[in-house]
Amino acid sequence: MTNYLYSLFLLVLISFSSLGQSNEELHEMSLNTINSDPNLAMDYANQQIENSEENSIDRVNGLNDLGNAQYYLDNYEEGIDVLIKAIKISEKINYPQGKAEASVIIANICILQGKFSKGLTYFTDALGIYEQTGDSDGTADCYNGIGVINLNQENYEKALEYFNKALEIGDGITKGDSYSYMSLIYLQLEAYDEAAHYAQEAIDIGKINEDTYVQAMGWDVMGVVASTSGEFDKADEYLKLALAMKVDLEDLQGTAHTLNFIGENFKSVDQIDSAMFYSLKAKEIAEEIGATEELRTALGDLAKLFAIKKEYENAFVHQTEYIAVNEAIFNDQASKKVAEMEAEMQAAIDAKIHEEEIALLEKDKEVQAKMLKIYIGFGIFIFLALLAGAFAIYKRYQAKKKAHADLEQKNAIIEDQKLILENQKHILEEKNTEIMDSITYAKRIQTAILPSDKFFAETLPEAFVLYKPKDIIAGDFYWLENVSEDNRLLFAAADCTGHGVPGAMVSVVCNNALNRSVREFNLLNPSEILDKTRELVIEQFEKSESEVKDGMDISMISIHKKPNNELQLDWSGANNPIWIVRKNDEINQLQTINQNSCEEVLREPNVEENGFVLFEMKPDKQPIGKYADPKPFTNWTISVQKGDALYIFTDGYQDQFGGDRGKKFMASKMKKMILEFQSESIHLHKELLNERFETYRGDHEQIDDVCIIGIKI
Repeated sequence: MTNYLYSLFLLVLISFSSLGQSNEELHEMSLNTINSDPNLAMDYANQQIENSEENSIDRVNGLNDLGNAQYYLDNYEEGIDVLIKAIKISEKINYPQGKAEASVIIANICILQGKFSKGLTYFTDALGIYEQTGDSDGTADCYNGIGVINLNQENYEKALEYFNKALEIGDGITKGDSYSYMSLIYLQLEAYDEAAHYAQEAIDIGKINEDTYVQAMGWDVMGVVASTSGEFDKADEYLKLALAMKVDLEDLQGTAHTLNFIGENFKSVDQIDSAMFYSLKAKEIAEEIGATEELRTALGDLAKLFAIKKEYENAFVHQTEYIAVNEAIFNDQASKKVAEMEAEMQAAIDAKIHEEEIALLEKDKEVQAKMLKIYIGFGIFIFLALLAGAFAIYKRYQAKKKAHADLEQKNAIIEDQKLILENQKHILEEKNTEIMDSITYAKRIQTAILPSDKFFAETLPEAFVLYKPKDIIAGDFYWLENVSEDNRLLFAAADCTGHGVPGAMVSVVCNNALNRSVREFNLLNPSEILDKTRELVIEQFEKSESEVKDGMDISMISIHKKPNNELQLDWSGANNPIWIVRKNDEINQLQTINQNSCEEVLREPNVEENGFVLFEMKPDKQPIGKYADPKPFTNWTISVQKGDALYIFTDGYQDQFGGDRGKKFMASKMKKMILEFQSESIHLHKELLNERFETYRGDHEQIDDVCIIGIKI
């Protein structure tokens, strides 16, 4: 209550103090308080907007001040909406200064969101206005911004060029920014002495200008340099000083940045729990404000920290999230680099063509003038005509010589551009290698989650599993649980939404839910396990603010060995069936009992061939996940006998395109093929299925993950 009254008193005091202030004074007050108190700067901006006419310079200044305050308070989307309004009004009333100021703030927000191409466009628009109006401080601001974009894209030489341009013409504020960014470049280049030098310059000028942002960035660099030098206590002191400044400024993006540095410092001294605390906090803040660079760093660090602690499921989740964020950043950077190179090459070629056209026109005029003089004095000045002809031949020789030199120069330009393209290709290949290394690491973690080959073979000796991910990591997975105290084996083939990185992330959630259903909730019947798994999966996805409809299809078997050595087989399926194969001379009806209704159902064979019959049990037509009309899953008890073969699988095999006409393989063909294999050992089925799949697929791309489990009773 006391804090509320104090805040109310402070707001009233501010309102009274600004009464009678002109819009110009409110604008100046907002600019002067933005570094120390963005909330107060926002109050001044709102008063400007209230006191101004709709389409006026005062309204533009107020909107720009409000957008700037939202930027400092990390409310990026709200800030962009306000600033776009300012740009539209500026264009309408021909106020270029207001448009330039709004463009610079939007560009800075784009940098924090990792939207570098968009940010460069806004900086370029603002730079054109500032250069035209002779505003050196604004020009320096744009140079710093373009330098930051190049810094983020690792174009360090070009970034330093822009920062040095800003130092030449900027004021104390922009110089502080330039020094701090230059220190970051030298930090990336591992030139630690230069990094510390420019960081100290930034801190000193930040103290003079009372610019806490610049000081905090300088202390960040000093902390990383100290950590790299093995001075971990000093690094902790510097980084926590930077953190305190950023927290005081409510700079969430900067706070996440520094938290990552602190986490890495703790990791360097093997204080894993402390490192994880700071990295998790950095991830939480970066996700909240959409700061992609900080989020990528935090996710990468957390994947390594969880792996060190042998928490592989958490490591896998963070590694796959890191890959997704890294790909998004890389795609934006790569498209921008290619566009820049194409634009530069086209501009150079267009300029050269224009120069050649002008030269040809000039030569045309010269020839015409000479021909005119020749015609006029042809009869009288024959000697001069001959001399003029000789001169023309000489000029033509000179022109050819110049054209040859121009061609050589043009070839040199093309060769230079070729080298640039090769360099950019090398950068793209390095980035691609980095992404592939991350996916390969995620594959190792996913493999650790699946049942090992040894465990599968020991638990189900008369069985096989054919597992063929479409990409390196998969949405399909197989699951096996041995409940020894109840003499029960549970196993399943599951197909999660998607494949590759997205499918793998869903598979971790679903695999974990299956484990919890059995180990935590002690469920043993397949239908009850699927019901509980659906509940846990929906509960996990509902934690997200956006609606997630991902889930999985699954076929699950329970084999229970009773005290009298009789086997009881229970099965339940979500969109995926089970096939039972037996000899044709045995009982040709399959006895099944619906345990939900206690109803007995006798089933006829679905396919008969090669002395064997195949029975198909249809699943419940609903997934494990959100569904419009969910019902409890059906638990079937199936009467099996010795020699029967059971198959559960996902839909990737039968949906594969191939053959002479590029058609789907189809379930009917798959059934006949399995009956054809029955005379062979169950262990040989894996190789036969795989060989037939690859032969049918041919040159067609594999369209989905494949998972098949077969077992002989």
